Amino acid sequence: MKNLSGMNIIFTVVFIAGFFSYSYAEEKYGVKVYPNSKQDKIFCKSFKEKSIFPPSAACYTTNDNPDKVVEFYKRELKNQIIENINKTGGSLIQGNVNVSVQGPWDDTNGSVHNNTYITIIKLYTSAVK
Repeated sequence: MKNLSGMNIIFTVVFIAGFFSYSYAEEKYGVKVYPNSKQDKIFCKSFKEKSIFPPSAACYTTNDNPDKVVEFYKRELKNQIIENINKTGGSLIQGNVNVSVQGPWDDTNGSVHNNTYITIIKLYTSAVK
């Protein structure tokens, strides 16, 4: 039996962790996570600590442009309320779940990032009856 190299083991662990973070978020919120995104734990934690996002928020980044991400969520969410959609993103609400898309975006340190930030937040009450 062949030994796995260090890189193969790291790839396997990262792949499995990524799979579970996607399936957990999808199970928790009932909303698909954008396919070309990566979970962001660093800035999401900082946003939560500064009460910008609630503790239940799930955060992701992607190099795809905001228009493409918004179109994905328009197809995925049924009966959604769409707020302030423009070339830099917007917000889509389905029931008690809000999906916000923004690109470029500012982090809590004031740095601007040129990729797209996706936030999935469970609201306390349903916006769509």
